[in-house]
Amino acid sequence: MKQKKSVATIIIPCYNCEKYLGRCLDSAVGQEGVEHGQVEVIVVDDGSTDHSLDIARAYEKHEPFLRVIEQENQGVSAARNAGLEAAQGQYILFLDADDWLEKDAVSLLLQAAKETGAQVIHFLLQYERLGQVTLVENGIQSKTLMDKEMIRTQVMPMVLSGSKLNSSCLNFYDRVFLNQNSIRFEEGRRMAEDARFVWNVLDKAESMYFISRALYHYFYHTSSAVHIITKKHIEDALGYQRHLQDSLSKMGLDTPQNRKLARQGMIAMGLDLVPKAANKELALELLGDQTIWKAWDEDGYRPKGALACLIAKNACEGKVKNAYFALKIYAWKRRWIRVWGKDVFLQVKNAVLHHISDVKRSISKKFVQGPSN
Repeated sequence: MKQKKSVATIIIPCYNCEKYLGRCLDSAVGQEGVEHGQVEVIVVDDGSTDHSLDIARAYEKHEPFLRVIEQENQGVSAARNAGLEAAQGQYILFLDADDWLEKDAVSLLLQAAKETGAQVIHFLLQYERLGQVTLVENGIQSKTLMDKEMIRTQVMPMVLSGSKLNSSCLNFYDRVFLNQNSIRFEEGRRMAEDARFVWNVLDKAESMYFISRALYHYFYHTSSAVHIITKKHIEDALGYQRHLQDSLSKMGLDTPQNRKLARQGMIAMGLDLVPKAANKELALELLGDQTIWKAWDEDGYRPKGALACLIAKNACEGKVKNAYFALKIYAWKRRWIRVWGKDVFLQVKNAVLHHISDVKRSISKKFVQGPSN
């Protein structure tokens, strides 16, 4: 690394992203200010087995403000932490290896940081899938500067309900703030490690600024999301939701509305995982998780885009027709098919209609044994 000081550091964790890494790095090294040493780029290769490391090394040879760190495969959290330890910039920006930034993203964020002094600056995401581009908004007015109390009363409740605010890639962080509060990613987790990091940031932040412009492009492809959910994924995902619920009283956020939002987040997370379970037994175990049922019963909450829990409950109570027609109505509205695809819809339909006894046995067993740890 030729430049010893920089104003901002872009950290890029990379694992087997050879198809998309070039576009990502082009957007990083093409940021305004890179040529003047205001921006450094750190690529952390997390034990890639394709040509990702070769691509990163090729860029390193020609870009004086880009450096590559190699490590054995430890997961994205460990890669981001390695980047944080090596960073020299006053501000930190995370960028995934298959995504990219607007060319003026860093310069705009640096200007906002200089003008506001905010410890965290949030910006918007543009979601790109199958040729369609969607702007993901958060409902917060642009150029809004929040103090700690406003963060607690306006931002954290949004995170409780599963808002896109829980992505670490959509914030610009003061590095001193992160270091002074020992904020790092929890390593070894398979899901929700991103959300845990952001929750800790919001808990400690004294100021946060919002920019209503999409500076980050999220590109969805077949390997973007986790498609096969293991028991470890479920434990980490639901564990995060339980952590949110447990932390409300400790943070002085234990209000009826926040508890309701946390319960809704628990239900939405659980139902999102059902069609991705690695096998039928794991899906049934997830459907029978008592914490999800408890949250469901307390609010009578019906999350949009997920009907598996309601269908299974009808089936378990012997209301086979109710379960079947719920599926038919949902298919007619095309919500399930649009969100999860026709194959997944048929898979869940068959599981419910032809394995009612298995679902009932699984849920009954869960209620006898008590909630999961």
